[in-house]
This record gives sequence, C-alpha cells and structure tokens, in this order.
Amino acid sequence: MSIERTSIFRSLLSVVGGHLGNIMDSIARDTLLSEQQTALAENRLTLKREQTYLKVLTRDYISVYCVDLLRDSIEILKLSPTANVDSILDRERSTDAGYRHILHLYCRSFLSDSEAEELECKLSPENLMRVLRDRERFTCRFHSMPNAAGHEFFEAQVNRMEVSPDSFRVLIGFHYIDDTIREELRRQKQLEDALRDAELQNEIISVISAIYHSIFRIDLTTDTVYFISGSDALRREITPGGVPYARLTDSLDRVTAPEFAERAKKFRDLSTLPERLAQTDSVAFEYRTKGGDWHICRFFVKKRDENGRVTHVLCANRLTSDFILRERNWYVIAEEANRASAAKTDFLSRMAHDIRTPLNALLGFAEIAEQNVNDPERLRDALGKLTLSGRVLKQLVSDIFDVTQLESGQMRLSPENFDVEQLFRGTIEPFREDAERKRQTFVPVCREISCPTLYGDPTRLQQICVNLLSNAIRYTPAGGEIRCEVAEDIAHTSGDVLLRLVVRDNGVGISPDFLPHIFEKFSRSVDTRVNEVRGSGLGLAIVKELVEMMHGTIDIESTPGQGTTATVCIPFLRSEPDTTNAVLPCDGLHILVAEDNELSYEVAAELLGMYHIQTERAENGAICVERFLSTAPGTFDAILMDLQMPVMNGLDATRTIRGLGRADAAEIPIISMTANASPADMQSCLDAGMTRHLAKPLDIHQLLDALAACCKKPQENRQDPT
Repeated sequence: MSIERTSIFRSLLSVVGGHLGNIMDSIARDTLLSEQQTALAENRLTLKREQTYLKVLTRDYISVYCVDLLRDSIEILKLSPTANVDSILDRERSTDAGYRHILHLYCRSFLSDSEAEELECKLSPENLMRVLRDRERFTCRFHSMPNAAGHEFFEAQVNRMEVSPDSFRVLIGFHYIDDTIREELRRQKQLEDALRDAELQNEIISVISAIYHSIFRIDLTTDTVYFISGSDALRREITPGGVPYARLTDSLDRVTAPEFAERAKKFRDLSTLPERLAQTDSVAFEYRTKGGDWHICRFFVKKRDENGRVTHVLCANRLTSDFILRERNWYVIAEEANRASAAKTDFLSRMAHDIRTPLNALLGFAEIAEQNVNDPERLRDALGKLTLSGRVLKQLVSDIFDVTQLESGQMRLSPENFDVEQLFRGTIEPFREDAERKRQTFVPVCREISCPTLYGDPTRLQQICVNLLSNAIRYTPAGGEIRCEVAEDIAHTSGDVLLRLVVRDNGVGISPDFLPHIFEKFSRSVDTRVNEVRGSGLGLAIVKELVEMMHGTIDIESTPGQGTTATVCIPFLRSEPDTTNAVLPCDGLHILVAEDNELSYEVAAELLGMYHIQTERAENGAICVERFLSTAPGTFDAILMDLQMPVMNGLDATRTIRGLGRADAAEIPIISMTANASPADMQSCLDAGMTRHLAKPLDIHQLLDALAACCKKPQENRQDPT
C-alpha cells in the first residue's frame, strides 16, 4: 500500500512537475513577450517622437534628403508636391538614379546655364566632402525657375551626419527664401538710398563750402554747435563733440561792426529761429565787420520733426565784399546788354519794314512794267525803280550776312592784284544814277594814283566804298552834294601804298551825342530827318570792322545841318599789272549751267545772252556730269555750278567731273553760283575743285570778269556748239 502510494505520488509528482514546467515555460514566454511588447511600444514611441522632431526640424524645408556622398545614394525624407525636383524624382524613380544624376538633371532643367554650373559645382559630392571634413554645416543660395507655389529663390543647407571609411552621409534640406531676398533687397535699396542721400549731402556741403568760408551744424533742441567746414582755428575751437551755441555767437559778436550788432544779435537768436523758418528753408542777414569786410550769415533748414518744426539747421557764413563789387559790374553789363538787346529788337523791327519796302516796290513796279509794255517811257522808269529796289534789298541782306560773319569770326580777306582806277570807276558808276534821281550833285575824284596796281582785297575795299556812298546819298537831301575822292600816299618806312578814300556830303549831319555810337551795331540817330530814311544801322559798323581787318583807320567828322566827312586810310602792297593774264572778250563762250531753279537759270541765260554768251542747262549735278561726259572735249568753255541741287549737289558733281579721265575735265573752269556765301562755303567749293566762287544774287559784271579771267583760250580755238 505504501509502495503503491509512493508510485502514484511519484507519478503525480511527475505530472505536477510537468505542469509546473509547462507553467514555468509559459510564464517565461509570457514574460519575454511582455518585455518585447514593452520594448516595441517604447521603440514606437521613440520613433514617433523622432518623427515629430524631424517634422518640426524640417517644417521650413520643402524637401529633405539623406545622401551618402561616397555611395552616391539618395533617400527622400521630405518632399513638397510644389518642389520642382518632384517631377524629376518621379520620372527617375524606376531607374534607381543616384544623387549626382538627380542633381545634374535638376540644375539643367530649372536653372540658367551660369546658375546651373555654379550650383552643380557647389553641391557636388567632391566639394561637399571637402568642405564638410572640417565643419558641420554648409549653405548656399540659388535662383531657379518658379515652382508651383511661385517660389524662385532657394537656400540649400547641408549637415554632416556620419563619416566612415565606406560612407559619408549628409542631410540636405532646401527651403525657399523669397521673403528673405525681398527683405534684403529692400534693405539694400534703403542703404543705397541712404548712401546717395549722404553723397548728395556731401556734394551740397562741398559746393556750399566753396562759397561759404565756415559752415556749422546746430542742434536747436540742445543749442549745440558742430563743426562742418572752416579754418583750422575754428576746427580746434569747436571740438568734435560739439560746443554750446553761445561760444559761436561770442566769436561772431566780437568781429561785427557796432552799427550791425543789435540786428545781428536778433538774427542769431535761436529761440525765434523755428518760427522764422516755419514757411521757408533759409533766412539770411548781411552785415559788415569791424575790419570793413561785408559778410552774409545764412541759416538753412537741415531737419524738421514730425510736426514740421525745425530741429536742426546749418549756419553758413560768406565773405561778400568781392561779390558786391562784381554785382555792381553786373548791373553795368546788364544795362549794356539791355541796350544792345533793345537796339537789336529795334533793328529787327526796322528790318521787317525795310525788307518789305523794296519787296513791295519790286512787286509793284513789276506789275507796272507788265501793264505798260507799250509805253517805253513808263516801262523804262518802272525797270529803273525795280533795279534800285533790288539793290536796296541786296544791300540789306548783305549787311545782315556780313555782320553775322564778323561776329562769328568767319570773315576772311581774299587778297589779289587789282587796278585802283578801274575798281573806283566800277564802284561809283551806279551811284551817279542814284544821285541824279535824287537831284543831287555827285563829284567823283581819282587823283595822285602813282601805283595803279595794288595787292589786297578789292571786294572788301569796294564794300567799304559802297557803304560810305550809300550813307552819303541816303542822308543828303535833294539839291545836296556828295564828293568821293581816292588818292594814294607812299609810306616812307615800308614803301607800302596808303590808299585814302574820302566821302564828303553836305547832308543832315550827325548829332554830337550820337557820334560816339556811330560804329555800334544796329544803332541809328534819333532824328526826325533821319527816321524817314531806310537803313539797317549796320553799314558803318561793318565798315569799321573791315577797315580794322585790313589794318586801316576810319575817321568820321560831322556837324548837324552841315554834313559829314568820312576818311578811310588802308595800306596796300604795291604790285605790277598782270600782263600775262590779259582779259579776253567773252563773246561766243558756250557755258554749261547746272541750276535746278528754272527762274534762276532764266535770269543767268538772259543776262549772259545779252553779252553773246550761249548757255545750256543741266537740272541737277548728275545731269551736268552726264552732259559734260557725252559731249566732245572743248564743247563747253566753263561750267556755272549751283551747290544745292537734287539727285547730286554741286560739290559732288565737281568732284566727279574732276575725277574723269579726260584732259579737259581737270582744266575746264567751274565757277560756283550759289546763295551759300560764307567763307566756309567758299572754301568747300575750292576744296571740291571749283575755280571760283560767286554769290547770288547774280552780278553780271562780276560773272563776266570771272569768265574773262578763267576762259583763256583764243576765240578761234573754241568749239562750235552747233
């Protein structure tokens, strides 16, 4: 019994032991499972916490990547759907593309060429590993195409994570910085504006310093003075930290003249200065020092508060003694300028009248001549008055042109040999008719001509004579007498010939008050007897300038009611008659006239035809060249060339003709016949290859002289144009 119980007990113990073992195993397993579940829960919590941390840390980044620079691998940690790189990653997802390839595609797809090359270099594995070996972080900025959210300025931040022999892991985050860039640009603009303002203020102070001998800045809120510019003594007295305003006023009070002391004190009173500057930006006070110098003190507004009240001013002091003296001179100059302006205004007014008068006569007498073609006497009278009116108009235009040349310094002398008696006779002849028409006695005298041929400018000498004779006839009433004398004196020292021209009349004369102004431009005497007489007021001014250009002298003597005597003395070089260039007759010449204006050609053709000179017209420079080239050499004896023509102008036509291969192209006389009459125009004509220059309106006698001088070949050798 005891044995059986023992066996059962043992079996029971075995069963119980097995159960206990199973229970213990189960308990062990449950304990392990519980521990694993706890660890898993802790890991999940840690992961969630780390994800929260990562989310917070990358909140401002639109994309974050974990990159192994050695293995060229890239892992996306965060990617915004608005990021430009999203399209590349989506396209390259199946190809298992590496970091270097993704970077290259992004740079070349969304950046400009220069930006792409720079960013790809900065974020290359080689550069990042080099930079991050010694530092934890690297950043760079770039500008790309706008993404879906409109962002275009970005910053890349690279943080070093783990470095081992076979791995170099970094965290790369991208975030937009458009707001930052805009703020930086705004601040940069503010700095640039402030710099410009400072530069402007410095320029203003620099300019003011050149005018004012001392400048100070005054803070009205503290009555403190700061030095800006002035003498070294002032710089030492007013320290950089500023000094009380009273110290400055004491220095100024000590040098102010007693009679200005009280007014100067009131002006320098800072307590009333804001009110005085309430409606203006500066106030000034002029005073004299004890030494006798004049100064001006001026307060300029530098700064106002939000209410517009002045808080800071500049105090500038200037020496004005020289200025006051100059100011007095300016008044004198201004008065002279006003007188000259008034004279010129009066001149223009009279010119408008004086030009209309002969124009009216030209048109009127032309109509009269047309209506009286069958009445020779009336026709002759009308034509004579037409000629006179034309000469008056020509003289007015010539006077204006000459004074313009003289004032601009363009007037030039053209010296040549000339016959004194021939020039004198040709000059005075038109005035015989004028004197007879006014029932005046005209007495020309040419005497003591020991040297008949002189060397000088005959045109300007003739112009001087014409102006003096015109004035004499103009200001001498009917029944009066005009004498014109030409004589020569020999200078004993140089042997030059001193030509003396005296024009004397017994006309209205010149008042003593006006005589000192006789050579001023646009001036005419105020005299009821003179006011009715037409004149530009330029004639004697031009004569004076021409005489001085020719190194001569002019003297005017006059007595009101008795007449005027003008004496001109001009030195000339003596010369010999030019026997080799004797003037040949112009009969039978054949002239090619390049003239686009039909009326101008008709005038030239009619006048030349009166002297048996045949003409042929070319309407422009190109036709002139073609006509010359298509005819046999010697067909034309000369060419009269206008300058301003369509298709080809006169200068180009002359150059073209001179450049032709024919021998006569280089020799044929080409004479300009143009309204362009300035010295520059004359020189341009000569430079182009022209032989001579004649100014319109056409003077047939000058033209005949020019043709006779230029066309030297004998009569029998001329080509028959038919």
